Amino acid sequence: MPDEGAGWPGECLAVGPWQVFVRRAPRRQEGAVPAVFVHGLGGGSTTWTDLMGLLADEVDGYAVDLPGFGLSPAPPEPAYTVPAQARVLHALLERLGRPAHLVGNSLGAAASLQAAAHRPDLVRTLTLVSPTLPDWRPRPAIVAGTGLLVPGLGPWLMHRQAEVTVEQQARQVLTGLTGPAARLAPRHYAQVEADIRAASANSGIAEAYVGALRGALANNLRRGPRGLWGTAAGVSLPTLVVLGTADPFVHPRIAARTARTIRGSRVLVLSGIGHLAHLEAAQTVADGFRALLRSTEPQ
Repeated sequence: MPDEGAGWPGECLAVGPWQVFVRRAPRRQEGAVPAVFVHGLGGGSTTWTDLMGLLADEVDGYAVDLPGFGLSPAPPEPAYTVPAQARVLHALLERLGRPAHLVGNSLGAAASLQAAAHRPDLVRTLTLVSPTLPDWRPRPAIVAGTGLLVPGLGPWLMHRQAEVTVEQQARQVLTGLTGPAARLAPRHYAQVEADIRAASANSGIAEAYVGALRGALANNLRRGPRGLWGTAAGVSLPTLVVLGTADPFVHPRIAARTARTIRGSRVLVLSGIGHLAHLEAAQTVADGFRALLRSTEPQ
């Protein structure tokens, strides 16, 4: 069973003009290729614990808190758009000093996609878990989430949420994001609670959350080569896309379009799994990741 991970060693690193907190999985194999794990909107590094633990014999894992989230301080100037987050990932990958596997969830998957498209020299493989690619029929949960951008309403909603206990918030998050087939254990609630506590202690979290939500919506409205589908069409790296049939935010109907758009990509659709497949079905995602790596080996 993977370690809980909230106690895994981590430190704030200077990457370009940003300071980001990076949590590292216990290394089991000297000289392993690095892998960078990127959370989604409102998430944090500890939700990658299970997957990082399962892959520790294969990769040297680094889970990052994007600027303003988790234990990472607010950036010197707003860096919450998808292109800005991609530049943060470029700086982190450059600091690692060798091409890495890039694994992202939700908004973190969108940033990972953009980072890989613009700097493929820094990325070995790309794994996208529930990527928030534009869908002309958005899920109701996405429409409801835009309420946070309404002046006055957003701050009020975030204030009300802060009045709920950390344990209640973690239960709400996991109930709202996971599917009926999720294999959840007490450690998963502890991991989400750790991320919530880190966020509540971060003075910039409200600005980061609203800024990232606004940036994600703006990015999804962009069309043509500069839009996310146009960006995806320019990716030629070995890619795995993981989608859940019970995802409240990303409809599995994008599977076919994703497979057509990203040349040679593999698409894994998991029945009854929600928005956090790396947490809900970590072993299945780990198996898919290993299969992706084996497909890149010389025959």
